[in-house]
Amino acid sequence: MSSDNLFSKEEEIALNLFRLVEENKGKKIFVSYSKLAGEMRNINEDDFSEAVDKLFDLGVLKAKWELDNNDKWVRSLSVAGEYTEMLKKMYEHSSNHQYVTCSH
Repeated sequence: MSSDNLFSKEEEIALNLFRLVEENKGKKIFVSYSKLAGEMRNINEDDFSEAVDKLFDLGVLKAKWELDNNDKWVRSLSVAGEYTEMLKKMYEHSSNHQYVTCSH
């Protein structure tokens, strides 16, 4: 296992959600479930769904309905506030800031 692949599926998903939210801050572009799933190229759909459910159960992820630029309602995903700082530090210490991968 290389040092780039130390993250679990759940950590990878949370870190990539953190990245997407940060990249789109202030743009009124929201990260939906399908957008996040599309970013997770190396996790199959069932594993992704299970990991996202686990992150919701643990309180790491949260979701709310928001109105986008096209006046359409979007279920926007984000990281719960108490986990933001931890994920920010993990993200800053990862060697690949474009796409965080895990070892499965």
